[in-house]
Amino acid sequence: MIKHQLKCWLLLVSILLATPCIGADDFIPPEPADYNQVDIYLVTVGRGDAVYTLFGHTILRVIDRQRGYDMNFNWGIFDFNDPAFVVNFYRGHLNYLMEIGDFESLITLYRDYEHRQVIQEKINLTASQKARIFQQLRWNSRTENRRYRYDQFLDNCATKPRDVLDLGLGGKIKNALNVADPELSFRKFIRKSAAISSWVYLGLDISSNSYLDEKISPWEAMFLPSELRKYLRTLPAINDDGSAASAPLLSETKILVDHPEPANSVNPYTILACTTILPVAAFFRIKKKHSSKFLANLTIGFGVFSGLIGTILMVNWICSDYRFLKHGLALLIYAPIDWYFVSAGIAMLKRRELPQYLDAVIQGRLLLILAAVIGGVSGLFKQDIAALLWTQGPFIVLTLIILYRHSHRIYEAKAHG
Repeated sequence: MIKHQLKCWLLLVSILLATPCIGADDFIPPEPADYNQVDIYLVTVGRGDAVYTLFGHTILRVIDRQRGYDMNFNWGIFDFNDPAFVVNFYRGHLNYLMEIGDFESLITLYRDYEHRQVIQEKINLTASQKARIFQQLRWNSRTENRRYRYDQFLDNCATKPRDVLDLGLGGKIKNALNVADPELSFRKFIRKSAAISSWVYLGLDISSNSYLDEKISPWEAMFLPSELRKYLRTLPAINDDGSAASAPLLSETKILVDHPEPANSVNPYTILACTTILPVAAFFRIKKKHSSKFLANLTIGFGVFSGLIGTILMVNWICSDYRFLKHGLALLIYAPIDWYFVSAGIAMLKRRELPQYLDAVIQGRLLLILAAVIGGVSGLFKQDIAALLWTQGPFIVLTLIILYRHSHRIYEAKAHG
């Protein structure tokens, strides 16, 4: 995998070096002499199995037949020169930039290295609409305008071309699609796209708060390249007077690279649900054999597992500026205080005195789970944690109840043994 990704990066660098005119930082595409000789295409790149390819990609392709240019306008380029790239990425301060490149070289990347489907569709525009779009692209091509603050949902590689097209069409796209749909939410699309990778799916779903559950419009859903294409295909072309034309906005669909998308992985919540077996096994082992070792190890494992996730969630809340990582309700399920149970498990193994306030901590954790259930069922909480609650709730509740009932009895039995 690392070798494959290295080849992709080397190819990308070679593309930029091989096209010094178009790829140069100071290159501004010359204005066409005749916009009737210009065609603009929406290029939608399918999902891949690498993390950075899970959500697809959108590119605008511009062909100026008179001047012989075939350019791609790509808003998905990382700012590799940023020395604080990793820190900025985590904190949500990541700068992306728009790059202009040779289209055929980019196709080579997707076809031969990333193995991702590429679909091209012509955008049916009048000459004046093409002119407005091209002027915006030229403005965006200036060195001082190429960089932008990336936002996963509001400002990314799909929303940038969406906004450019909407500008060229006089706001008709937004006017037609900016109505909230009760069936749409960011979480729905994140789950759908991240289903290729179980652990990316789970990590995003657990760490994201109710922002992802707010009802959104098709306009907002177009943050995802596949949804951008889907909704643009429902719209008609627009005449210069603002009326709907008889032709569709997108036509002449061509599959430039035909690769099937990777299959979805196993739903990670199915795996999490299996953890309920552990406290059930602990109950029967204690009941039949009066053995505390299994329960002690389960307690340590639970403390590390839940405490680690809770700590990550808390650090995300404090240190990151992503709005969807703040005050997530998963902290009711996984809490940093669960590290406390590690010391309880160790004490049980070594026949030491149990940690002080163990009963109070157990009762407090059970109350947090109860609050999550009541808030979720009643609708008081807007965040969708149902899958997490029903797959991890039984595991945590049973573990805590068994620990509460048996820890003191086991310790006292060993002390007298």
